[in-house]
Amino acid sequence: MSVAETLESAADQLRHAQFEPVKGQGVRRDAAILAIDLRGFTLLSHDLPPGELMGLLGEYHSRLVPVIERHHGSIDKYLGDGILASFGAVAPTTNYAADLCCAIEALIAVTQARRAERRESGLPALAIGMAGAAGEVVFGVIGHETRLE
Repeated sequence: MSVAETLESAADQLRHAQFEPVKGQGVRRDAAILAIDLRGFTLLSHDLPPGELMGLLGEYHSRLVPVIERHHGSIDKYLGDGILASFGAVAPTTNYAADLCCAIEALIAVTQARRAERRESGLPALAIGMAGAAGEVVFGVIGHETRLE
C-alpha cells in the first residue's frame, strides 16, 4: 500500500468513526492494543548503511502491516522499528480481542517464515517482540495543531 493509500485509509477510518474526532475530545470504548518492535534494532542500526536500514524497515512494515489490517487492526503509529496498532478503537467491534489474538498468531507465522528466509540467505534472523492488551481505552485526537494524532 502506498503512502497516499495509507493516508486515505486512515482518513476514511476516521470519517467513519462513531464520533466526530475533535482535538482534546475522546470517547471510551473497548478495544485492544498491539505493540511490536524488532529485537536488536538499535545495535543493528549502527552497523547497517542508512539505505540498507531503511530498506529493512520498509520490508518489515510491508510484511506486518497487511497482516494487522487483514485482522481489522488500525496502524496508530510507527516508532522507528516499532508499530503501535489498535483493534476496535477506530472502528468499534465486539471482536477486538479475538482480532488481536488472530493477528498475533498470524504475525508470529509471518515472522518465523521471514526469519528462516533470512537465515537461508546468510542474513541475521531478526526477531520481533509483541505485547497485546485488551480493555477499555479512551480514543480521541491529541497533539498540537501542527501535528495531531
